[in-house]
Amino acid sequence: MVCVIVLVWTMEPSIENALALTPEEARTYASILGATSTLPKSDPRYALVIGVTWWLLHRRRRMEQQLIRRRHFSRRLRRLMYLRWQLQRNTLQGLTVAYANTEAANTEDLGCVPDKRLWVKKDSTTGGDEFWTQFDQGLLTPEVFMRSFHMSQETFNFIYAELAEHLRKSNTTMREPLPAKKRLAATLYRLATNAEYLKVASLFGIGKSTTTSLVRDVCDVIVNILKDKYLSLTTDESDENAFGIPGAVGVLGAIDVFIVGSTWDWSENSPFSSIYSQSYALIFQAVVDQIGHFRHVSASCPAGSTNLEALHKSSLLVEMQERMENGLQLVIAADESYELPSENKDQQLPSLVTPHKEEDTKEKRDLNQKLRSARTTFEESVFKVKSRWKIFHGKNGKINFNADAFENIAMACCILHNICEARKDSIDPSWSADVHDSLFLRCGEPSSTSTEGTNKLFLIQEDEQEDNGMMDDDDMIVMDAEGDENEVMILDEQADTV
Repeated sequence: MVCVIVLVWTMEPSIENALALTPEEARTYASILGATSTLPKSDPRYALVIGVTWWLLHRRRRMEQQLIRRRHFSRRLRRLMYLRWQLQRNTLQGLTVAYANTEAANTEDLGCVPDKRLWVKKDSTTGGDEFWTQFDQGLLTPEVFMRSFHMSQETFNFIYAELAEHLRKSNTTMREPLPAKKRLAATLYRLATNAEYLKVASLFGIGKSTTTSLVRDVCDVIVNILKDKYLSLTTDESDENAFGIPGAVGVLGAIDVFIVGSTWDWSENSPFSSIYSQSYALIFQAVVDQIGHFRHVSASCPAGSTNLEALHKSSLLVEMQERMENGLQLVIAADESYELPSENKDQQLPSLVTPHKEEDTKEKRDLNQKLRSARTTFEESVFKVKSRWKIFHGKNGKINFNADAFENIAMACCILHNICEARKDSIDPSWSADVHDSLFLRCGEPSSTSTEGTNKLFLIQEDEQEDNGMMDDDDMIVMDAEGDENEVMILDEQADTV
């Protein structure tokens, strides 16, 4: 204290600068200095007062600084503890994901699958899975199996072997995934029988909402995995010159497929309004080879377009161009609806062969006869697909799928049809008897760019339409875009079998 007083006494004129006081402390010090101004500076009491005052101010300042340092330390400590907890949480989450993706987590024999932490209440509507139990145990008779899936059990096993790896899902701590065989069986049952989702869910013991997404997911897997192998324009030398046409790989055709659409989707000017009837429809366009296998399928073009417009909107021309660049000369037979108008004859597609309007020479007559034979093959193939896969019929003749999902479903059905045909799976006549809608074949003269063209629609009628004043099932009615009857042609025996 004595040293402080002596220091203050000797350095009084510059004490504020020497002590580096804060503004508040400087004001306090100035008030004390004013109060002691009556004392002479030589008086020892003056130095005592000034020294004690400075010591008290300096002590308070040190205490405040210590409090601030403690607050900063506590704040940093809490931050470090939070970062440590966050690091532990992220590490545990990463280990959980890595553990779930390992083969050991998917192998029940090793006993390393974690116990369930969540349970799902079993729905009463999914309790009756006796059909799936019999199917899984191999108790279904060949007749029941064929009637349920429209293919033999050997063909089903072949398809399952191709897709099992891609249909299998990983186990989680929430629930066990659906077996890959059940996913494929439920999808094929839905495609073959056109059963309601609730019925499929009840037969296979799964939820209705799961069945809805299951069909589309499995169809996507079928297309992604099997398309290049079973639905491709790539040909062998033995496949060339189809229908007796040099370089031909197949015949191109199209049909109308009616889809259930929303009320605001249809209008007279809607692109989905078919040029043949006021219905919400899409164009199913396909290339079929001479043995009835599909080589290319597209089903996303609105039915308000002409066949030629649907061809340009599909990927067929692009794929043909790519294969021609690789040295493959591909030619596709087509009807007159794919022929450009007379004013655009110089722009005719070189890869398409269309019939001649005038048969003034033997070569033209022979070519037209070959194209008619190819057209018959296309009709038979489409009829077989619609007979085997009743999903094409829908409910009341309309498919209950949106336009985006229908193309993959149609492609999946054609891929499965090719596999069944290659494995010699027959088609039961009763499947065709249930095809209550007509085969809406799009053919005729080419239309202009508007939807009011001269395209014609061939309808193969059935016996059940006789009561409505229609023709017998041996007759074919040709209708124009407005639905007016133009002429009646009697089908020959070969077309009648279709």
